[in-house]
Amino acid sequence: MAFVLLIPSARRKTQWNLYLTRRNEICTPLNRPDFSPNLSGKRGKAFRFTNAWEQRKLGAIVQITMGQSPDGSTYSDTPADYILVQGNADLKNGWVCPRVWTTQKTKFATAGDLIMSVRAPAGSVGKTAYDVVLGRGVASLKGNEFIYQSLVKMDFDGYWKAESTGSTFESLSSDSISTAELYCPSEDEQHKIGIFLSRLDSLLTLHQRQQNGGYLWLENSAKQVCFAIITASGYRSTKKALSDQLR
Repeated sequence: MAFVLLIPSARRKTQWNLYLTRRNEICTPLNRPDFSPNLSGKRGKAFRFTNAWEQRKLGAIVQITMGQSPDGSTYSDTPADYILVQGNADLKNGWVCPRVWTTQKTKFATAGDLIMSVRAPAGSVGKTAYDVVLGRGVASLKGNEFIYQSLVKMDFDGYWKAESTGSTFESLSSDSISTAELYCPSEDEQHKIGIFLSRLDSLLTLHQRQQNGGYLWLENSAKQVCFAIITASGYRSTKKALSDQLR
């Protein structure tokens, strides 16, 4: 029987070599004692999923607030006023970065809320460390770290781009956000998975600084592989699932 080997282009081979190299660099620390994926928090005892994951609508598990822009005459550059978040331009490295203020309080989000851009590029998500006023280009969600990581993955997978409407300027409606479905474990397991992925984010940030931001798409790809494995692992311990797939 003939054996056929498909050879990719030189450019594609280079891209995959870069991806696999960066993936190994990023995921190697998962085996260190100080970065243990044992989500139970106890060394030597691997965490196992104990409950079935349920498919839930986003609006049924988090409070969603769509933004409403204040009057243009109320905008200011005075930090003593309310911080105004209008869109993706106000999010930097996953966090709200204040640049515009307003004296008018319309729709509001509190520190710790998640902020999602609902206009081009629709679906970008971050967090806020401040109480902020929401412009019409964003929405806030009161969700935990697991919800945040789920939304990031949905954006990475292009889910929100497919859901957005508008031929000139894409946008997301309240209904398209609230009816979006995702799989969720118990709250306890959400908390543990959220902590693990948050620590992985910190590791990626360190690598980005060391590489001056280079290969960002490769690092994000490696993280999404980790998230997909956790989501699909079910009965297996997270550590075994990761080591099986990423070594």
